[in-house]
Amino acid sequence: MIKSRTEISGSSGSFLSIEACDLLDEVKTLKEDGWRFCQACADRLDDGIEIIYTFENTAKLLNLKMVVAEEQTVDSITFVFWTAFDAELDIARDCGVKFKHVAEEHLHEFYDVADISYSAERIHGDMEALTEQRDYRQMVYVAERMTGTSSFGHSLGFCMAVEKASKIEVPARAEYLRIILMELSRVQSHLYWLSSVAERIGFESLAMGFLSVREPVLTMFDRISGNRIMLSLCKVGGMKKDISTQQLEDIHNTIENLRERIQTLTLLVKEDASICRRLEGIGVLDEKTAETFCGGPAARGSAVMTDARMDESWKIYESLGFVPIIEEGCDGLARCKVAVEEIYHSFTLIENAINEIPGGEICTEVKTLSAGEAAVRLEQPDGQAVYYVKTTDSDYIRKFRVSMPTDTNLLAYVRAMKASDPIDRPLTSLTMDPCRNNVEW
Repeated sequence: MIKSRTEISGSSGSFLSIEACDLLDEVKTLKEDGWRFCQACADRLDDGIEIIYTFENTAKLLNLKMVVAEEQTVDSITFVFWTAFDAELDIARDCGVKFKHVAEEHLHEFYDVADISYSAERIHGDMEALTEQRDYRQMVYVAERMTGTSSFGHSLGFCMAVEKASKIEVPARAEYLRIILMELSRVQSHLYWLSSVAERIGFESLAMGFLSVREPVLTMFDRISGNRIMLSLCKVGGMKKDISTQQLEDIHNTIENLRERIQTLTLLVKEDASICRRLEGIGVLDEKTAETFCGGPAARGSAVMTDARMDESWKIYESLGFVPIIEEGCDGLARCKVAVEEIYHSFTLIENAINEIPGGEICTEVKTLSAGEAAVRLEQPDGQAVYYVKTTDSDYIRKFRVSMPTDTNLLAYVRAMKASDPIDRPLTSLTMDPCRNNVEW
């Protein structure tokens, strides 16, 4: 066993093969070195069951991989990272793996939260199963449809994982185009998020204001792709369509106009006395809890320095001047402030990308895939998503697994709900995750 993972060689998303008997020791070492659990998945092989655990730190992903026999019992890692129990339950159900020493005392905290009933729909698992029926080109459209406000990001995450697994180089211009569209997607998602919060507070004019500002972004998407939500621009190898010089100029002008239009709206969120009183102190997540159980704006609102755009795979972001947005309030107001400042920061990143974008090709021709596996992470608007794929020497994907931000933040969400007054829980829910619509009150 390697005693420290603080100086791991290789790129982000490296795979380390271990024996099942060493799993707990390896995982304990990872935790001591500051790594966090991301996801786990399994695949049936001819000689047994392959189990993969994915972990992250600020700049890298690491995958622990092991093969166990059908009848072999495996140590659960839930006593080290108890956020892993839901993933292990999926593995047990889907592949029949038997886990021992599961930290079952945490199940009550997860499933029974006051008067809140959580219904976990396996929509993403069902999408993963479609890999048996759709080739990699068709799977881009499937991935795109996992969520509406993050549609481009999910198609991008899938494409990046396939590209890494099959060692496909993406042209530099395509990388910049992807970042421009990714940050525009973040802007429209955050505007929708803030509108939902304002509506829940009862500030309808503010809610409509955010939606009206969001509209030019959707209109720009329509001009570029022919669609407002499902852009269908990303493909394995790069981009399906270029963004012309005139369209890039239009994006720049749109951003300048939006920057002026949202100043009054965002100032209300940050300084209006009635809004601040309504959002302060709800859904409190202290820094330790946030660091342990969540990512994205929810974590950054509790002073946690986490953002997948800091991953070493995203060197372009560093060149564009990316800096994570951090707030220390640890409550609903702090999370909304993060969303506000990230909108402005996305504007800057987009403008810098437009100024620096190189010429050249937008796509590498891909005739067929080559066998491999990869895990990549993206900072979606509502948090970190991790995409794992196993490719074959054909047009079909053997394994596709995605860990969504809503799933990643679930335990933090539960903690925030328990700490909130019942009357504040609908609003707390929105400040945590605008996509969470499966809570019954």
